[in-house]
Amino acid sequence: MGNISEALSVVGEISISFLGFDEHEQAAAFRLLVLVLVMLTLRAGIQAVVAVLGAGSATRAVAPDEAAMMRALCSQAVPAPGEVLRLEGAGFVPDVDLRGVYIRECYKGLADVMLTSPLKKFILTGTPGVGKSTIFYYFVGRLLQQRSTPPPFIIWQHAFYSGGRAFCYNTKTGDTLCGEVSSFMAALMNPDTWYIADAMPPELKTKAHLLLITSPKRDTYKVLEKRGARMLHMPPWSLEELQACRSKLDLSVSEAFVKKCFEYGGGVARYSLLQLEASNNDVEELLREGLLQQLRGAIDTSSVSQVRAALADVATQDMGLDTSHRVIHIKTDSSYSKRLLEFASRWVAERFMNKAAAEDEYGLVSLVNGSQDTFRGLMHEVWMHRTLPKGGEFTIAPVKLTGGTPKLVREAEYTLKLPPCKEEVFEEVVDLARKGCEEGVYYKPVSARLPLVDSLLRVGGVMNLFQMTVSPDKPVDFAKLEGLLGDLGITPQQEARLIFVVPEDIYPNFKINVKTGECGQKKASPTAPALATRPKLCIMRVPRAQVGVRALSA
Repeated sequence: MGNISEALSVVGEISISFLGFDEHEQAAAFRLLVLVLVMLTLRAGIQAVVAVLGAGSATRAVAPDEAAMMRALCSQAVPAPGEVLRLEGAGFVPDVDLRGVYIRECYKGLADVMLTSPLKKFILTGTPGVGKSTIFYYFVGRLLQQRSTPPPFIIWQHAFYSGGRAFCYNTKTGDTLCGEVSSFMAALMNPDTWYIADAMPPELKTKAHLLLITSPKRDTYKVLEKRGARMLHMPPWSLEELQACRSKLDLSVSEAFVKKCFEYGGGVARYSLLQLEASNNDVEELLREGLLQQLRGAIDTSSVSQVRAALADVATQDMGLDTSHRVIHIKTDSSYSKRLLEFASRWVAERFMNKAAAEDEYGLVSLVNGSQDTFRGLMHEVWMHRTLPKGGEFTIAPVKLTGGTPKLVREAEYTLKLPPCKEEVFEEVVDLARKGCEEGVYYKPVSARLPLVDSLLRVGGVMNLFQMTVSPDKPVDFAKLEGLLGDLGITPQQEARLIFVVPEDIYPNFKINVKTGECGQKKASPTAPALATRPKLCIMRVPRAQVGVRALSA
């Protein structure tokens, strides 16, 4: 202590003398200096004590809102797909504005995969805006309602919360605590625990089952992926799912608004279901001010080279701008493991291809001819909508349905001549039937969802119904086909052709099949006299895409 005093005296005298203070001023200044040093020393000591205490026992507290949510999830059965999960006396935290959660079919499928897989680490991603975060409530419900013993702990984190804040539910005591994720390390090291991180990199020092829910951002999931986590994909919504959710949750958006959002932007719930209550009923005006502006901006910043790079490498798309996901959506198969890319909608594909045709037509042709899987299907359809109205000569092969044992047999090819024609779009088949199909007009539905056909063209009194496909085979549902002809006002006496338009590489082996029933049983075959009233079936061969096809009218 004497050494400290001596040092302070020396420092003080030197400092104060240097400043030119007299003897009394020097004494006052010295006392002030000592006081400041004492206060700084006390502060450092307090911080050290706090640090020691914190290291020994991390602070945790009861989380009342989350606890109420967990009690509500425990007290009810998990809804089936198509139903709504509601929480009595509690809210969905942190999504407090949710009225309920519509249970999609894929929620069940994804949960089944994760709960039955021998793997313990999963990454769930998908197109931004499809509602990946809301599967959390369904999945936790499934964990709590497992027929076998539920996990001892369920821990979750969300990017909505600041720092490393986490929540831990103890299934034995029913307690829900909140604290730093490090404060739940004992539970995280339990191999039966489930740990869920949403929109943020998880704590990797864990033996628990781990689910990371994230938008397709490689920076968030890359480390976990390198550690062998299984990548799963949530598909976009179908229009039927969107409309069912809108109806069952009694949302303020209209059926027409949801339909238009789907036609323009695809199956993204954020576009159509999470809109603020509209101040007017003009659907097109609302879209122009919101969704269409976003989509056009995304298309304007996209190029053929960017799309090709995204198709070639997952990481390229996931490291790119978020706008790229407005143009290209992530789809999947029944395993939810395969990543399939497709344009968000036919509207997006058409506008992208129009832009590409003007800026990089050679690149666009290469993309059309080189695309695969689901991406090829929509590109082929849009390219045919560009090609057929131009007219030309096309090779087609009639397919005859024989009597007795139903069998579709390809007959001799011939050349079908189509004239150049104007284009027209229509909303519903009934509208087209009311107006009537004019000769030489290429009719295309606004939505790519018209059953059986993608476009119609009357030439020489014959109604040609075109269906574009890149599949190796296609079934024909004669009952639905007859229904469509009836809706169009086409009588049995009028000639009609259903033409499957396929690329030249698929054409040689393409097959048309009779539509089968639920148990693989073929539906009742038409009798020979009835065949005369049916449209003729044909397969059209179209050459590879070439430079010089005119653009669609905007």
